[in-house]
Amino acid sequence: MKYSESGLGGNYKITQNYLKETRPDGTEFIRFTPVPPYETAPCIDALCENYRVAAEKQTVDPLLLIPVFIHDFLCIHPFNDGNGRMSRLLTLLLLYRSGYMVGRYISIEKHIEKTKGAYYDALEEASQGWHEQESNPAPFIKYMLGIILACYREFEDRVEAIAEATVVEVKNGKAKTRLVKSKAYDIVRAAVDSKLGKFTKRDIVCICSSISEKSVEAALKKLLDKKYIERHGAERNTFYSKCSYGDITEASSQVDAKDGFPIGTYFKGDSTLTVEKNDNVYYTVTVKIPTGSNTALVYNIKAYANGSKMYYSNAAKTSVTYDAGGSITDTEVIDYAHEGTFDASDASYTWTDTEGTTVFVPWIGYHSQIVK
Repeated sequence: MKYSESGLGGNYKITQNYLKETRPDGTEFIRFTPVPPYETAPCIDALCENYRVAAEKQTVDPLLLIPVFIHDFLCIHPFNDGNGRMSRLLTLLLLYRSGYMVGRYISIEKHIEKTKGAYYDALEEASQGWHEQESNPAPFIKYMLGIILACYREFEDRVEAIAEATVVEVKNGKAKTRLVKSKAYDIVRAAVDSKLGKFTKRDIVCICSSISEKSVEAALKKLLDKKYIERHGAERNTFYSKCSYGDITEASSQVDAKDGFPIGTYFKGDSTLTVEKNDNVYYTVTVKIPTGSNTALVYNIKAYANGSKMYYSNAAKTSVTYDAGGSITDTEVIDYAHEGTFDASDASYTWTDTEGTTVFVPWIGYHSQIVK
């Protein structure tokens, strides 16, 4: 804050500040009155020294000590502006120093923002009697422990989503799910998808702890080759960002191929290719290729579109067996790591998969063949 426009950065407050709240009718009331300006410096010095001594003794768990420190810091409110932001930065710093690194991957500030009402209620309850040294910091400790736990749970969910994929199998008419370990490329790509803005190789290595650094490097190179990510800077200053593919266009069978990806079912002999809109970003694509009178190969694909092209990975390839009535009697997942593209920029669907290229029947001008 040293170089802030207010000219107050880098200095303790010079006027009395208050913690206020606005009522629904627009009137304000004071929740808490922090220490006066002339007591700020000695209070901060005492707070930091007491924390240092307690941390060195290791008689109090850091997860209890850190919220107490932050609570006292907020009660002192040492600056005219930015005390909340500074308290969250201090929370990150003290957690890092104590070995709790979740803040590197999950935004603690975001979780506090989502529960701001509970945050202020806990702070107010814990601050009662603070000036008289009769306060009980337990409500604020419980709140902060809940925030930290929520961050670790979100991180755990992300890691599980990166490390495993769910595959549905149907045997004897019954559906069963099983978890399949993802390949290094899939793990790294999922980690990249979890990042916002720029990121470094070290960021991805820390997230993808189940694979080696060389595997991360190889996957990043593959993502660069596919133009899924971009590299910026050089050597130690290298960082990455996801490529921008522009706006996703809602498409129908009547739209020109250059303006969007057509939705519908397309045919090549007995083979079918079905395209459905899943959400604002992704499409669900199913390719069914008969291999016998009652067997077929089915590819289940989740893809994202850029104009007339789609890109995908992790396409499940399944062998399906039917009975005489056309009902599925057995399935077997053969592979789930396929990747490739669909292209509707010419007068046909061109499907390029890791196994090869297939051209489906022309769709422009043949709308009667499209099943809605």
